[in-house]
Amino acid sequence: MYFQLKSPSDSGIRAKFIIEKLSNFPTRIGYINIFVTGRTGAGKTTLGNQLIGVSNFMPSSGRQDCTDEVNLIEFSIGLRYFDLPGVCSDDRLENYNRAALDIEQDEDLITVENLTVADYSKSQNPQRQSYRLADFRNLQYKPDLIFYLIAPDKQFGRGDRKYLRDLLKRHHQVIYVLNMFVNKQSEKIFAATEANLIDAVTKIMEVHTSFFGTNSQPTIVPVNCWTGEGISELLIQSQNILGGEKGRLFEELIAYQQQKTPDEYNRQVNRELVRAFAYTASQKATTGIYSCDQPLHKVCHSLWDFLANLQSKSEQTSYSFGKDVSNLVNKVLSGAIRPPQQGTNSTEDKISSISRRLAYIDDSIEFLNDEISTRIFATQEQASELRDRQIESFKTDIQSRGEAINNLEHQISSRIDTFNSLLASRDSLAAEIDSRIDSHNVRVDRLNSIQIDLIQRREKLNSRVERWDSRLESYNYTVNRINAGYARPSRDTIESLEEESDWLDEEKSKIKSKQRSLERDFDDYHDRVRVMETEEETLQRMIQQRTEKSQTLSSEANSIQQMLRQRSEKQKYLDEDVKFATEILESFEEEFNLIGERVNERIREINSDLEIIKLRLSIYQQDETNSIEEEITTFQEEVNKCVDRMHEFEQEIKNFQTAIEACEAKMLINKLVMRLIRQCTKYYFDETGDCEFKDSIADYFGKNGVALLLSLAHSIVSGKDIESGDRALYNSILARINKLGMFPEPPTENNVKQFLELKIDSLFDESFNQVIRQAAL
Repeated sequence: MYFQLKSPSDSGIRAKFIIEKLSNFPTRIGYINIFVTGRTGAGKTTLGNQLIGVSNFMPSSGRQDCTDEVNLIEFSIGLRYFDLPGVCSDDRLENYNRAALDIEQDEDLITVENLTVADYSKSQNPQRQSYRLADFRNLQYKPDLIFYLIAPDKQFGRGDRKYLRDLLKRHHQVIYVLNMFVNKQSEKIFAATEANLIDAVTKIMEVHTSFFGTNSQPTIVPVNCWTGEGISELLIQSQNILGGEKGRLFEELIAYQQQKTPDEYNRQVNRELVRAFAYTASQKATTGIYSCDQPLHKVCHSLWDFLANLQSKSEQTSYSFGKDVSNLVNKVLSGAIRPPQQGTNSTEDKISSISRRLAYIDDSIEFLNDEISTRIFATQEQASELRDRQIESFKTDIQSRGEAINNLEHQISSRIDTFNSLLASRDSLAAEIDSRIDSHNVRVDRLNSIQIDLIQRREKLNSRVERWDSRLESYNYTVNRINAGYARPSRDTIESLEEESDWLDEEKSKIKSKQRSLERDFDDYHDRVRVMETEEETLQRMIQQRTEKSQTLSSEANSIQQMLRQRSEKQKYLDEDVKFATEILESFEEEFNLIGERVNERIREINSDLEIIKLRLSIYQQDETNSIEEEITTFQEEVNKCVDRMHEFEQEIKNFQTAIEACEAKMLINKLVMRLIRQCTKYYFDETGDCEFKDSIADYFGKNGVALLLSLAHSIVSGKDIESGDRALYNSILARINKLGMFPEPPTENNVKQFLELKIDSLFDESFNQVIRQAAL
């Protein structure tokens, strides 16, 4: 199940403070019996919600208009609130209302002999007690104050006037509450026209003064029971009528509740938003699914519905209708505005009234068609223009990013050409190095052979020198002994010595020659070694150049690989966005077309039904076979029902307009969600030449999810376009959220909720809270 935001119970909050205030009163001051009466749908329960939070006690609103029960809410201090069945709309119930107020029952209706009181004081499962009328009248249920709810748009007809006459025969402490509704879009009184208002006030005054004289004016208070405007004046008048301790208590109760409710309502809204933030932070993007019904979409749509409703209440509350309507009421009461005095009970007057109502219906057909044209068609056209702008925006974005990918492709191609050129250069150098190394190695081998030969020659020469030295030493020894006279040489010895001397001289000469040759060969060898060393240095430099070229190639390859990855990522993001954009637009088109079909079907029904009603009533009016005197009530009822349907149609038009506007908003919301899903999705690619897409993984939305919802909330309550400045607002709020500190890990819904509740004052600024408090006033 997807996350849903729940609006705080306005009636529950009001009831809480009523109970809280009552607990502070030290003693019971006696009973204060407040009775609320009026037609079904006039706003009795809605007024009760504004005063004491009726819906907190009763499980369903309007229950008293479909049963014979008198609903009671009683507080320990003695305050009782009676919600009565409706009158002048349901013949089965009216006498129950009359019996509860101890006024004359309508003899044309079924007589009521018993009443059931449903007591909701202790539980929403009420305690029911049935009474015979005589027993009921013996209870301490006499009204201290009666609120008579009147919806001026429904006309104050014959049945209403009859009921009021019977009511005033028994009770004087009546406040006439004109329930005025405000159209938040046109900022005009909804449903009731100025003529309706004048007619209702005039007829109330005529009935009232017929009982109490022209010096006594009725207490008429215009109230918007939906927004609470006019409640303050109602309390002042209630206090005046109740008087004394009862008046003071009633005023203190309601004033305390009015004072406390906005802050408590704001606190509950903020806590509910924190719950949404925690849910979102603990979610992950559903990768690979391109639809607008993922959990993040749903929670954002829920946020829109939740705050748009609060914003609607705030806008309604901000419109002050009370002064204008009150001035008009006062003018009627002072006699400045009076309809022509005709026989209001004459047949001609009744027929004239019906004719005016028929004319109203005729005008309303044209009015509704104008409303359809200016509201629905204009809104549809605006939505279509927004869709077209989004399509162009997507196309422009896709084209721009496609061009960026193509530019990157060109850069990659250019870099690859450069890489290939460097590679060819390095390979050429490597081939030259290999060739020179081969030649070098041959020469090294040859030089090593020469070196070995030279060493061997030197060793041989050294051996000859050693032999020459040994023979020289032996020769010298022999000669020295002869010269010393130790020996007398024979001729053979002398010849042998002479031969030895010759050999020594000759060998010495040969050795010197060999030494000179060997030295020359060693010098040549060393020259060759030096040449080889120079060549080796050259090879080392070439090898270093090859190494540097290889490193450059490796770096270039990594760079190209990164560019290929960037290209793949950009292409993947583009493909994802195209799929998301397609889904966003298709989702919008599906919902938009569905609304359009419903609108067109309803338009056909509206025009067809109204033409049939108009024709039927016109024929009925002209039918001379009917007795106008006998059927006048039926005329009036059918016309009233027709007018009621006109009002329903008008409200449906507004609902369609609201649905289209919501459809627009959700398309823009889905676009923001798309960005966050993409932002929190990581893509992985194969480490190959083309970096093909391999896999993806989603991160928790975390702080980014909270920032998205909070920035969206600010846009909604401030009335700004969702897209205008959303990035700047998002970044600003994200920076504020980052200052809160690290979110718990892992970010489960419960631990994030606990974390944010500790920081709740830092999440919502005063301008945001003011709008929420305004909605609760």
